[in-house]
Amino acid sequence: MLVGFSLLIVILLLYWLSLSNIKWLRRRVEPSTNYNLVEENKLISTGCSNVFHLLLNGNIQDKLIRGRFDPHVDVMLTRQRREVSMEAERWWKSIQPQKIEKSLRQAIDDVSTVLPLDDPFHHSDNRCHRCAVVGSSYNLIKSRYGSLIDSKEIVIRMNTAPVVGYEVDVGSKCTHNIVYPESSWGYQNVSASGKLLLVPFKMLNFDWLISIFTTHSISWGWRKVPTHLALSPKDAAILHPNFVHYVQTEWLQTNGRKPSAGMLALILSLHVCDEVDVFGFGRNQYGNWHHYYDKNENKNVDPFRRTGVHDAETEEAVRMALHKAGVIRFHAGRT
Repeated sequence: MLVGFSLLIVILLLYWLSLSNIKWLRRRVEPSTNYNLVEENKLISTGCSNVFHLLLNGNIQDKLIRGRFDPHVDVMLTRQRREVSMEAERWWKSIQPQKIEKSLRQAIDDVSTVLPLDDPFHHSDNRCHRCAVVGSSYNLIKSRYGSLIDSKEIVIRMNTAPVVGYEVDVGSKCTHNIVYPESSWGYQNVSASGKLLLVPFKMLNFDWLISIFTTHSISWGWRKVPTHLALSPKDAAILHPNFVHYVQTEWLQTNGRKPSAGMLALILSLHVCDEVDVFGFGRNQYGNWHHYYDKNENKNVDPFRRTGVHDAETEEAVRMALHKAGVIRFHAGRT
């Protein structure tokens, strides 16, 4: 009888351990950020596609995107997530346009004295968070996507692309704007231009953001930059250097010198949104990348490819692979 009782104890102990392991595994596959994604049983009632679930549990076949998604990557630079990997720092140093005197760690410490470094995408509920990622392709002209874009809870734009006068096609709503100093000229205020998300490509970017709230002394990057913005520190945030490195190495496989703001916005949306609609990406009718706000659509003008910094073909291939796999919905506009 004692043997039987001992066996029962062992069985109960094994059962308890199995439950603990299941809970541990569930914690392991949750995103490392604090974003509360919609639970699977809620997907049916809301009709939410849940990109996180699709990327981890879906049947992804295309090698361009299979296995690329890392739910544990640091997305935004916050007070709780300030550590930079050795690989990310090494890559970051390699793309600096000039010799730098201080470390990336010092740059982060400096900016933390000015910014609260809060997470601009923290969700405290289990609603389905639907997002629009809006690029600047000329294909948006005559698309009439404006109302569809504005219907999304989160609208991510980049490089302070203008919306006034283009509302019917590109919408007017903006909750988050991905910029670097040289592309921030169009920023108006948080209600019109959204929270400012800085891309930390170079040391100057950190120093510039600090100066916006302090000395207003930095007026030049690789071109003239604004010294003042109608912005408070709580409405500014910085993409984590680990995240930028992850996009470059995992999603782009080191093609191009660094990812474009559009590519960063697209991969960002996979980490902070449940459902993603993408607008304003792709070539114009001449096969070139061209902005909707450029005055003339010229078959010989291609400002995106001309810089030689970004690999437009790889970025397009990844975007279309995500669309074909059903992870995102890409709206082609006028082609």
